[in-house]
Amino acid sequence: MADQTSPYSADLGTASVSPREPLEIGTWTTYSLTYKAGRFGIDDGGGLRVLFRLATDQTPPQFNDPKAPGYTTAEVSGDFQASLSYSPFGFQRPYIKGLEIGISGGFMDEGDEITLCFGDQREGSPGMRIQTFAEHNFELLVLANPSPRGITCPCPISQLSPCIPARRWIGGRCCPVPGRWGTNSV
Repeated sequence: MADQTSPYSADLGTASVSPREPLEIGTWTTYSLTYKAGRFGIDDGGGLRVLFRLATDQTPPQFNDPKAPGYTTAEVSGDFQASLSYSPFGFQRPYIKGLEIGISGGFMDEGDEITLCFGDQREGSPGMRIQTFAEHNFELLVLANPSPRGITCPCPISQLSPCIPARRWIGGRCCPVPGRWGTNSV
């Protein structure tokens, strides 16, 4: 979650996750994160980071094979380009895994959006396999880097969903359903 004590938190932009209902653990699915630039926008050479906690076994994002698991895409609403890269160990604990989005060929103005589609199934990918264990708070951390100086700040993020057995998840509570993934661990 964003550092609510920062006087600039709301000016950096906001992020929301869809779908809003929980995602079932161990299943293949698609989910998206939409970042909307705030008052500061993001300059050419700046970018975003979407970080995952170390303790997750979900499919890692990949960007080259639209038929393979974890295929992840980005759609932009402004006159700029977004480049994607993933690092499984490039960030600080507990958010050690991360997706980096670089902005080039223009800039994000206030209100411009980037929508990341994790497990994009439109070209044949089976999707993103949600982690195989239940967790009360599966969190994504979204950091904005409004200028190319490399200084990132957390953005407010809304509507995280839980990771639950035999229902669904991305960020909150667990309700076991007999005979399905993770029902003995809740």
